[in-house]
Amino acid sequence: MTLVFFSLGLFAAFLICSLVLATRRWHIHLSGKREGNACHELHDGEVPRLGGAALFLAGLVSLTFLSNGLDDASARLLWSLWACLSVVAAIGMYEDFMRNLPPLLRYFGTAAAAMMFSIANGGLGIHAVSIAPLDAVLEVQLWSVLFFAFAVAGVTHAFNLIDGQNGLSAGVAGVCYLGLAAVASTTGQASLALLCLALAGANAGFLLHNYPLGRIFLGDCGAYFNGAAIGALAVLVVNGSPSVSPWFPMALLIYPVWETLFTMLRRRRRSESVFKPDVRHLHHLYFARDRAASTPLLRHSSAPRLLLLSAAPALAATLLYTHTAALALITLGFVLSYLILYARLATATPAGTPSRRA
Repeated sequence: MTLVFFSLGLFAAFLICSLVLATRRWHIHLSGKREGNACHELHDGEVPRLGGAALFLAGLVSLTFLSNGLDDASARLLWSLWACLSVVAAIGMYEDFMRNLPPLLRYFGTAAAAMMFSIANGGLGIHAVSIAPLDAVLEVQLWSVLFFAFAVAGVTHAFNLIDGQNGLSAGVAGVCYLGLAAVASTTGQASLALLCLALAGANAGFLLHNYPLGRIFLGDCGAYFNGAAIGALAVLVVNGSPSVSPWFPMALLIYPVWETLFTMLRRRRRSESVFKPDVRHLHHLYFARDRAASTPLLRHSSAPRLLLLSAAPALAATLLYTHTAALALITLGFVLSYLILYARLATATPAGTPSRRA
């Protein structure tokens, strides 16, 4: 059954991406990326930004099949989640086409969608983080719900932030979905596990067209959809079993989460707006170092190496999902490793903008 849902997601996403590319000449004037609007984009030419639509539709097909075997409560939970993910995907799709939504509006839009999901399910929230003072605050349902909305919106934008190299954001998302599926399956949450597997498969199907040549892009729709889905599903997996530590999602998602936090700190230190895009993310520094490589293979190796970097704590978190202290150490270990790696790459990379061709 697990292979069936992974394959269903993969085949559906691959087929939809294939249709997008086959009809490219009819929609590229609308779906193509707009040159010069985002300094963090590293490609030339017009490429369809409809990978997110493929993920959403592949997930919708998978959920339709999955819901046939679910009890009413589980089906209602997952369809209410999908309704709120639809709002997030729509925000991302609008930004893909229009490119004029302010970052704060996008953030609060995704937070509002998460809030809608919480309210629709009796005030679903984050009730503990294994830090005593915060746990006391989160016992109050209002703060629990607000923190849930804040966390989901934060993860949503974290996945958009790391979407700067072919294969990176979708690859990290796929790893996270697989980790969530493994823990959900182990703790008896079969419906969540199958949905996560289907979404992991959908990202794999998209990657067959996206990496390494970037024939289709994830777009804000895809990055937002993945981030919101992973953030919400992570909370559901934690809340679904007392054996799952609240630190499991943090260790699983530490790469996109820390990239976001570090970027905010870095920009504030340089007296720059935290919303202003730049090309000093870790994946940009990797690319800048590799762009002059003599072989095409090395020029496309930045994303796989960063994927391995993020997969290490994700795998460890999946294996140690019940051990809070170990998960905290995994999180700290990644942060320290990131800082060391970033410092080395920043020293070796000029402060200018990397080449725009990936």
